[in-house]
Amino acid sequence: MNWRQIKPSFDGRHFVFSGEPIWTDRFDQVMSFHTPGVAPVQDASGWYHIDANGVEVYSARYRRAYGFYCGRAAVLDEYGWSHIDLDGLSFYSGRYPWCGNYQEDICAVRSQAGYFHIDKAGAPIYEDRFDYAGDSRDGVICVLKDKEAFHIRVDGSRLHSQSYRSVGVYHKGFAVALDERGWCHIDRVGGAVYDHRFQYLEPFYNGVALAMDRNGLQVAVDESGVIIRLG
Repeated sequence: MNWRQIKPSFDGRHFVFSGEPIWTDRFDQVMSFHTPGVAPVQDASGWYHIDANGVEVYSARYRRAYGFYCGRAAVLDEYGWSHIDLDGLSFYSGRYPWCGNYQEDICAVRSQAGYFHIDKAGAPIYEDRFDYAGDSRDGVICVLKDKEAFHIRVDGSRLHSQSYRSVGVYHKGFAVALDERGWCHIDRVGGAVYDHRFQYLEPFYNGVALAMDRNGLQVAVDESGVIIRLG
């Protein structure tokens, strides 16, 4: 049975393969399978991971568990959040009030001092701390500090000098950003690529993005700023 074809059921309590339920076990909650073919599940004993045969891969139990990313899974025990291997063992001794999933071999975590990123050994990558920090995507991270949103590289240095009220991840060279006038798209050096501002804006999809103009009308905008009326 190919684990990539095993999916959570619609009610989120068991698994299906080719549209049919598999195994007799029903869980309180299940989540998707991830490489190397294990999935987090919850039953009366707690959260843990199972393989594609429905067999637990370790004996430990957690208060919460998520899928494996970069060979590591985020779990919550009585001391806080950390990351474990396939044997259910932590990669580092510390615990955090919150931690994310590893992406591009680094992970966002939160301590009492704020958000930052750790490497695969659990060590902080840079000294700065933020009010919020997201995942790394193509080596760029969205952060928030002192009510300013901007982009940093994985070493903590700023990608560009521009700050906004909110920013999104870069997608095909552009990111959405919110300033005092509204939402727009910005380029890799942080500059707006057109003068329009919108109430709502999505990333570009093959050069066109869905948006809502100031009158509340659904429109689309292309990479040159040309607005396309919908309907």
